Amino acid sequence: MPYMRMTHDVDPTKKILDEIGDLSTDEDRFQSKVGLLLKVGSRAFEENEEGWFKGDKFSLHDWLVFRPSDGWSITVNGVLCRMLADTQVKGRVKFPDEVW
Repeated sequence: MPYMRMTHDVDPTKKILDEIGDLSTDEDRFQSKVGLLLKVGSRAFEENEEGWFKGDKFSLHDWLVFRPSDGWSITVNGVLCRMLADTQVKGRVKFPDEVW
């Protein structure tokens, strides 16, 4: 089957940022593999001896891919979020529905 991507009437990044208070579901809690980068720690994504990120740069509002079991589930202002170590990030995608 050829690669196909969904089209969106509204940019999913903008939609989530506009409606962030209404995104929490139990399914997201246990099955989510993609998340919107909302905050970056001061030492996140720095190169280490192993060259883990190989020069990749991650920015706020990037869609990041991770294993559903990784990270720490927290709630911020009533919104279910996940706190990840930088090494738990497996990749970046342009749109969240590119991974399922």
